[in-house]
Amino acid sequence: MEAPIPNDWVSTVLRILRNGHFGRDILYPKGVSDRWDIDTLGTTFSWDVRDPLIQALSVPNVVGMFVHDQPEPGATYAFWFYFKVADEARKFYGKICLYHDKVKIKLLSTHLPNKGEEHL
Repeated sequence: MEAPIPNDWVSTVLRILRNGHFGRDILYPKGVSDRWDIDTLGTTFSWDVRDPLIQALSVPNVVGMFVHDQPEPGATYAFWFYFKVADEARKFYGKICLYHDKVKIKLLSTHLPNKGEEHL
């Protein structure tokens, strides 16, 4: 069930998204990046995902869902974000793991919804 994402998670993830480097602080697996490319019709680069994620997580009291049983060592939340594709703002599913060290994140999902747009 969707609920406000904890502020400490959001603020740490935002800091990393704003200041981190892809490949070092922001891990973006090839399969996830490839899906982003497909879902944005090949009109973007991998790093273009940064701004819409920042915009979504910058909304006061942003809501999402804690994702249990992830293999990554950290706290993972799923949430919605929007990105303009072919002059249309489209809803995307985002899922990010904040590693326990709080200096790295892993983008686990940045794609169009697989299961509809009503529930994460």
